[in-house]
Amino acid sequence: MMMESRSTILQHHQQQQQQSMPTTSSISSSMLVGSKSNSSSLITTTMITDSSPNTSNSSSSSSSSSNGSLESDSLFYEKDLKVDKKILAIMNQGGNDYHPSLSQFLSRISIETNCHVDVSNSLRDRQGNEIPVLKVRACSQKSLEVASALIMERLDPHRDKMTFNIDVPYNDHSYIIGKDGTRIKQLSRMTGCHIHLPDCNKTSNKKSNKLSIAGTDFTAIDKARDQIRKSLPLNIGFKAQIKSGKFVIIDTASAEVQAVKRKYRVDVTFTNVIADTRNPEVTINVKGGRAQLEEIESATRELYQFVTEEKLTNDSHVMFAITIDVSHSHHQYVKGKNNCNLKVIHQRSGAMIIFPSHESNCNQVIIQSRNLLSTVMGWQELMGYLPLLLSFDINFDINGHQSQLQKLEKEFGVGIRTREKLSGHVYTVLIKTQERHSTYLQEIRQRILNFNNGFHDQSPSCSLCQTSCLNGFLSNDTSLTSLNDSLPFCSSSSTSSFNPFNFRENFELTTGQSNAFGNKLNTFNNQMCNGLSNGGVPI
Repeated sequence: MMMESRSTILQHHQQQQQQSMPTTSSISSSMLVGSKSNSSSLITTTMITDSSPNTSNSSSSSSSSSNGSLESDSLFYEKDLKVDKKILAIMNQGGNDYHPSLSQFLSRISIETNCHVDVSNSLRDRQGNEIPVLKVRACSQKSLEVASALIMERLDPHRDKMTFNIDVPYNDHSYIIGKDGTRIKQLSRMTGCHIHLPDCNKTSNKKSNKLSIAGTDFTAIDKARDQIRKSLPLNIGFKAQIKSGKFVIIDTASAEVQAVKRKYRVDVTFTNVIADTRNPEVTINVKGGRAQLEEIESATRELYQFVTEEKLTNDSHVMFAITIDVSHSHHQYVKGKNNCNLKVIHQRSGAMIIFPSHESNCNQVIIQSRNLLSTVMGWQELMGYLPLLLSFDINFDINGHQSQLQKLEKEFGVGIRTREKLSGHVYTVLIKTQERHSTYLQEIRQRILNFNNGFHDQSPSCSLCQTSCLNGFLSNDTSLTSLNDSLPFCSSSSTSSFNPFNFRENFELTTGQSNAFGNKLNTFNNQMCNGLSNGGVPI
């Protein structure tokens, strides 16, 4: 009797130990998932074993209470997915024309994949904001992968977001912002994009020309970039010699200068006044918006006549100049190999582009010509050669598609870099090209996204990009600083001139005047192209 009771107690104790072991394993596994979720955007699969019938029954009962059901099985797989907060909120409120309701969506996922999906807000970012996470559980690895793919197809936070980085002179940032931020707010509202200017320009002595535009629609981002370029001021300077024996009041507060400023709504400044010579001269600067090109020309003529008492003609031998600020790190990229881009700009516009020496570490670039239209045309062309960087995230391993990336580099004459984020499972793709080729970036991005769908690019070489380019990145370095020197230089042989400001457009952020001067500039552009096609090089 004693032996039977002792054996019964021993068997009962062994059964308790067996029942407690899987519970400990399940708890440790779930804790592991929770610890990894703080640093990972897509959580790796965690396999949770369960040999206890009581535990499996409890899992089955708790799963059936939600949108999916898990059968009583010996193991199941779990994954945490970070999802788009805005889209999830729309679906949670019943959906709209583009997104179904959250309950319908999760119910369909559960039926098709036999998975259980829960919404969790346990994660928080650095600012303390909640990060929505979907917890997916499945009985098989394949079902888990299928369910995750279906969820991320609609709720991937990295799917549509992209960013443009462009170079804009820091002293022109105030024109983009506008009074009390009205212009930048209007532009953000019109395009649905977020425009960011560097904070270091407020206090730091080291200024930055970087400007970023973020959004989910490529067309809207490119439109915002185009409108930013259109809102930049145009500052034309020229030297005027004062006749010997003539007394001129070189002062912007004089009645004559104030009348010109009020009449044409431009800003006028006098610099570099040289009066201790036989031929005294002064540099006159006329500044206005892009929509005021006609007023700038008229103001230039009146100010020249005021100082010299002569009319401004083609025989006046006046050198017009536009000075812009281009980051020193971009100078070689803009000039191209053996200054090929500068030669093309000179052939198209007749303007000379003067860069500072490499040792001077100066950002000032001068566009000058004896023809006012030619100077503005050269300024336009140079804007098209400024670097444009597109960055976007993907949630698949891009390292296995290096040959396809190299093919895109050669086809479009761009540079492509990839880097893995610290969170893992997410890669950032960086594509650098010239602003005049911004429309090509949409096709390049779509082809890269198609890599994950098994589509292989079989298209011929791009006939739109008539350029002769060097190879792209020559090393595996993925740092942003190496983008400036490693990217291909473009020496275009096309005679069609780039016009990033399209003077015939009526859309403006501010009220503008007649586009007669813009049409005149386009006529000048066509004349330059006709001169090139006839074998001549206009001066």
